[in-house]
Amino acid sequence: MIDKFDINEITKELGSHGSKNVLHSDGIRVSVITCDTFVDFYDINYKSNELIYLLKGKIKLETERGPIYAKEGELVVIPKGLGHGPAHGEGAVMLEIENR
Repeated sequence: MIDKFDINEITKELGSHGSKNVLHSDGIRVSVITCDTFVDFYDINYKSNELIYLLKGKIKLETERGPIYAKEGELVVIPKGLGHGPAHGEGAVMLEIENR
């Protein structure tokens, strides 16, 4: 089965902050994430690196090694075992790819 997703529709559905899984298969998860506010969270991926591709906007992501700034068109690779969060986004729409 081939799935097709409209990122603009997902973005409207999620609002200023949210996440929607578009794939979760064979241990790989791909999510669309919106962030247009401060989001308080903390995460560590022990299994694998995490990839975040900025489709729109910009984001500041706190990590144990200091902040990471990313804007539209940039790809962030968060190494496995690196704690990260919280985040502050400005109109950010992202694809997150991780092994779960």
